[in-house]
Amino acid sequence: LPAPGQFLILGVLNEFIMKNPSLENKKDQRDLQDVTHKIVDAIGAIAGSSLEQTTWLRRNLEVKPSPKIMVDGTNLESDVEDMLSPAMETSNITPSVYSVHALTLLSEVLAHLLDMVFYSDEKERVIPLLVNIMHYVVPYLRNHSAHNAPSYRACVQLLSSLSGYQYTRRAWKKEAFDLFMDPSFFQMDASCVSHWRAIMDNLMTHDKTTFRDLMTRVAVAQSSSLNLFANRDVELEQRAMLLKRLAFAVLSSESDQYQKYLPDIQGAGVLTDGAGAHC
Repeated sequence: LPAPGQFLILGVLNEFIMKNPSLENKKDQRDLQDVTHKIVDAIGAIAGSSLEQTTWLRRNLEVKPSPKIMVDGTNLESDVEDMLSPAMETSNITPSVYSVHALTLLSEVLAHLLDMVFYSDEKERVIPLLVNIMHYVVPYLRNHSAHNAPSYRACVQLLSSLSGYQYTRRAWKKEAFDLFMDPSFFQMDASCVSHWRAIMDNLMTHDKTTFRDLMTRVAVAQSSSLNLFANRDVELEQRAMLLKRLAFAVLSSESDQYQKYLPDIQGAGVLTDGAGAHC
């Protein structure tokens, strides 16, 4: 079935569930869950169609480079959509054209859809499905290039919506923290900031270890200054990076949420003052 047909099916399914939030027959409910799983998997595959494996030995994925065209001997990058003739039949268009549409659709309906279809005692069944979706989402969030911007925006919105449901945490916690610590984290469109603030708030608030882990990293970076053989510029850059992330985590939290950590936070600010020029 072509991608537009898959999108239509997901839309119909979402509409059905909105009008029928619960089914009395357990078999019907289980069938609905199985159908939902298959449809979401199919949309996920379309969402990942703009990705490629880094090597044939590993399952790691990365965003396909933007196609290049030659104009007067100069390489110009252009998205696949721009290279396609408007006269082409929809059925002949490469699936990667639909990846952004698929990601956007998932960001709009997936979190609430799964919460409605899988009851409270069945939430564990959602995790494998979300792990598979995150396998496609994370590579887009690692890529900060201009041609990937639409996919990045859709993925951060999807992650933000999922993070609002605590039972989904196991599917995205590690990946979200790793993305947060990536040196390129702040290279994003301004429209993505509010979504990342929601993600960070949900990431740091729903357990007692994640914020402590961040504070520990800051403390370790500070103590590394005692190493006589450390590269001073690299050290300051690392401390500045961690301080910016600490500030963003606090900014994303509720008022006074980290009041008990205030002495440590203030200490981090004072001890990393020399890194200010690197921020």
